[in-house]
Amino acid sequence: MRLYRYMAIEHKPLINSDGVVTGYKSNALDSIVNKYLYFSDFTNLNDASESRLRIEYQKCRTNRDRDDRKKLIQKYMKGARKYAMEIGVGYPKIDNIPSKWHINHLDQKGVDDQIEEIMRNFSSAVREHVHRNRVCCFSRDNRSELMWGHYADGMKGVCVEIYVPDGEGGAKAFMEVEYSNDVVNANFLNFFEDQDAFIRSIHKYKSKSWEYEEEVRAIYTKEKLYLRENMFGTIILGFKCSLENVEKVVSSVRAAGVEEDFKIAYPSAENYGVNLTKTMDSDQLLALFNLLNGSEMRTMQAVDKLERFTETIS
Repeated sequence: MRLYRYMAIEHKPLINSDGVVTGYKSNALDSIVNKYLYFSDFTNLNDASESRLRIEYQKCRTNRDRDDRKKLIQKYMKGARKYAMEIGVGYPKIDNIPSKWHINHLDQKGVDDQIEEIMRNFSSAVREHVHRNRVCCFSRDNRSELMWGHYADGMKGVCVEIYVPDGEGGAKAFMEVEYSNDVVNANFLNFFEDQDAFIRSIHKYKSKSWEYEEEVRAIYTKEKLYLRENMFGTIILGFKCSLENVEKVVSSVRAAGVEEDFKIAYPSAENYGVNLTKTMDSDQLLALFNLLNGSEMRTMQAVDKLERFTETIS
């Protein structure tokens, strides 16, 4: 599976709600040279509804008879305590959950109310755990105008090709995002049966507004995941990259003792699309950007030169 990671090259500050700089948006050069994926905190993503969920417990309250609902209280009481101990997340009002004797003496409304209380309180613990995860986002499309505009600094950044092997630890560690107009309902009945699947399912849904991204994502608990050398492919630079930044990319790659393949992305002269040059080495890349350097680099005249130049590359 081939995926594409769009990144800006310029460092842009990340500022929290208190106006404090908490980090910088781009670590593109470092991640390319040192062959790692950077996983972002969900709170720093640009989708305000990221990992939004609605814990569903209505079915638990209405689809069971009174005796079954009593057993359900005990099941979640036991499961909640075990889960809270495993992940170190406090469970609100856990000491106030009624005893087995008290549960047996609840009437039907009392049973329903108790289940609702357990679900409501425990859902906050699940949400806290969900946001302990970090995410690295990819696209299946390396020619998306919107992706180049939104994530690669308006074609002044880069798009790195990633090869994901099939099998355990490879493609199975990645998941395709599904898009919907409705907020996902997380069925609480499934939680204790497969917690990992439950948590991953929360991260795989986004609004249809983001469908153009064709996103595939990986979830991890740490900031960096180092990859094998052969998992990094072609480095695609936007045609508006400054010569200074192109030289930074090339010198960083050369300093690491590796030689990468490069391409340049540029607007199509025929339609509202994105074209890619043929593959080139770093010398050819620098020669082309030296040719483009100057005021016309940001104009469609550059496209003409790109198309003529790439025809000379064997």
